[in-house]
Amino acid sequence: MQNWDSIVRPVSNSRTPVLGPLAYMAASRDDFKTLSRLLDLPDTYNLYMSKLCYKGGDLAKPSLAGPVMGASYASMLLEILHSWGVKTCIFWGWCGSIDPSIHIGDTVYPNAAIIDEGTSVSYGKLSGDFAAPDEHVGKKIQHCLTSHNITAKAGTAWTTDAIFRETPDKVKAFQKKGAQVVEMELSALFSVGRFRSISVASVLSVSDELFTFQWKTGFKNKTFKQSREKVARALADFYL
Repeated sequence: MQNWDSIVRPVSNSRTPVLGPLAYMAASRDDFKTLSRLLDLPDTYNLYMSKLCYKGGDLAKPSLAGPVMGASYASMLLEILHSWGVKTCIFWGWCGSIDPSIHIGDTVYPNAAIIDEGTSVSYGKLSGDFAAPDEHVGKKIQHCLTSHNITAKAGTAWTTDAIFRETPDKVKAFQKKGAQVVEMELSALFSVGRFRSISVASVLSVSDELFTFQWKTGFKNKTFKQSREKVARALADFYL
């Protein structure tokens, strides 16, 4: 569905990169740097608060945007990347576990995301709806993870706009809806993908835990860092 009848649209000019069909988004600055190195993307373009890495003149190479945070901003970048040639997008982000079986350092393949953000409603969805990734791309991501001996736990994400309003009552409510993790981008990216006919799928690295209703962080955890290095190599293999 290519509905561009909006007053404000993505723009391009003589300096705008022409991109190939595959793009990655990395939420974290460190993960962005790691993936850029593995993909050997030499050219850099300033894209709002992010960087875009690509290889000019080689449409067979993927592009990489990051860092990215929040549903609205991630969706804006996806719209722009799509207008510049991207047809498939893989998002790599961090999440908090609200499921006692999922822990810091684990890897999650989100097979659905519950909308608790404000962007998806502009793309034909309702708050509380489920948004889904592209099944074909998702299966390929899972294969890449498995080939790198990464056990990715499939599950549902809760996408929130308000990181500091993850209250015990809200955690319990979304647990009852079937969510295993909480993050800030996925349902919007999936919604935009379906609206614009972009194949979007993702992988999440578990950075913290909330299921005890106390916040346990793992941002400097050695296992968390090591697992992200493995995920980066697996995602690079999606292209390579």
